[in-house]
Amino acid sequence: MSPWFGFAARRLLGLVAVLFGLLVLTAAMIPLIPGDAALNVAGPDATKAQVDQIRRDLGLDEPVPQQIVDYITRLAGGSLGYSYLSYSTGSGPISARRGQAVTDIIAARVPNSAQLALISLAVCLVLGIGGGLLFGVLTREGRHRRIELAFTVITLSPSSPASAHRYRVSCSRRSSRSSSR
Repeated sequence: MSPWFGFAARRLLGLVAVLFGLLVLTAAMIPLIPGDAALNVAGPDATKAQVDQIRRDLGLDEPVPQQIVDYITRLAGGSLGYSYLSYSTGSGPISARRGQAVTDIIAARVPNSAQLALISLAVCLVLGIGGGLLFGVLTREGRHRRIELAFTVITLSPSSPASAHRYRVSCSRRSSRSSSR
């Protein structure tokens, strides 16, 4: 048996464990929200009967472990649930009061998000590759040290201190190699 199979199996088990942990944590967050989620959905003018009805509709009257099991079951079935923000407190069946499906909300926003992401990626690629090539040509063989320094400062400015440290280390190695020649 290939050692890669064992590696892949361990990684897959780790992935399953992490995803399960995330599911449990996200399901457990709703009861941890300050205040009463049903009261937040109903609003300040809701009657006690309306709040109780919302609590039953949303399954908030069940024990937390049962809510988590219901959440994971719905998620496994492809349902992300319904938005609390569009829930109606009116009378009638739950299907008429239930908020807009979260999958519909996400689907409506995916085209604009994808367009923004693709435009951002294109701009970053053009500027990053073009700028890198330009500054690489300008500063090759140690020419234009000031331009190299300016480019380095600009590219490291939003980075973490660890990136700046790596740059200092690489510069010190470069200078020690050039002085040993």
